[in-house]
Amino acid sequence: MARSPDVAVVGGGIVGLAAAAALTRRGADVVVLDRGQPGAGQSAGIARGFRHLHATPPQIAAAARARAGWDAWSQRAGEPLLGKEGALRLGGDVAADAQRLRIAGIAAEVLKRAGERMPALAPDAGPLLWDPRGGAIRARRAIAWLCRELGDRVRRADVRAVAPGRLETAGGPLSCGHVVLCAGAGTERLWPHVAMRRVVHLRVTFACDSPAAAWADRSGRFGALTYGVADGPGRFALGLAELDAQPAASDPRAGAVPEGVDLGAVRERVHAYAASAFPRLGEPVDEVVRLLTVIPGDDEDAYVLDRGAGLTVLCGHNLFKLAPVLGEALADAVSAGARRSWKRAGATPPRAR
Repeated sequence: MARSPDVAVVGGGIVGLAAAAALTRRGADVVVLDRGQPGAGQSAGIARGFRHLHATPPQIAAAARARAGWDAWSQRAGEPLLGKEGALRLGGDVAADAQRLRIAGIAAEVLKRAGERMPALAPDAGPLLWDPRGGAIRARRAIAWLCRELGDRVRRADVRAVAPGRLETAGGPLSCGHVVLCAGAGTERLWPHVAMRRVVHLRVTFACDSPAAAWADRSGRFGALTYGVADGPGRFALGLAELDAQPAASDPRAGAVPEGVDLGAVRERVHAYAASAFPRLGEPVDEVVRLLTVIPGDDEDAYVLDRGAGLTVLCGHNLFKLAPVLGEALADAVSAGARRSWKRAGATPPRAR
């Protein structure tokens, strides 16, 4: 790795790829380094759900910007990367939640029943919050498109240490203008300034012969708090939103799913929930197991963004839906402290903000 790029992005998940793409469009010479396949860690899987509802108005506004970002990405990719399935939520004060979304300029309704929006759902599930601009993110397609956009800038490398403007890999040192670290479960090993909890997460996909909106259940009515998303034609995936009910990694600094972890109890709960809340779903057809890194606190959408001279770090989970916004935010953080001109044919160096 003799070449010294403007920016080295450590982590080839959706956020790292989004940041690299944003920086490349601004004229930076960028490399993305990951010791595995892009999108194989916390970003793994066919689909992710998109919703606008979050805990605070600024988070809702960020989700609205992200939705516009997904639309722009879809146009550039030449295919829809976020569908039009909509999003349904059961539980909480749905009338107040709908009002919060409408105040933010997001169309939202309260429904007595899901009806044709989700025929597989139990008919007595309601009232429901309906977010018509929610839907299923085509996660695997988004990763593949960003990798095509970046081409040979995405490289396999085992990064052993990071510091402002430099890093160490198994193949030797690399100097750069700025390091962007968003390595998922590998972040804490390289930047020990945040304590993240590690949870082994199971998501089960069932056969589904009808339309399915993105799903969130925070009611407990059917025995669990869950989320769900259509992850392909004839498929609907469900997972527990109760992080404390899922196995913790035995190694608190684990960088991958540990071997031999027992997911039997979680699997039984997901199956039981599906039978109760979605009686028209078919048999289980697939599973995805991921290691999630969770920031301490009660906000499931929380993340840490830390910027210093020569090094910017982002970590958290539930970030896939915000990828277009987070990619630009990371590019902004780097651009504000750029130490040298980015000279790329036809590109204008970004202005510091």
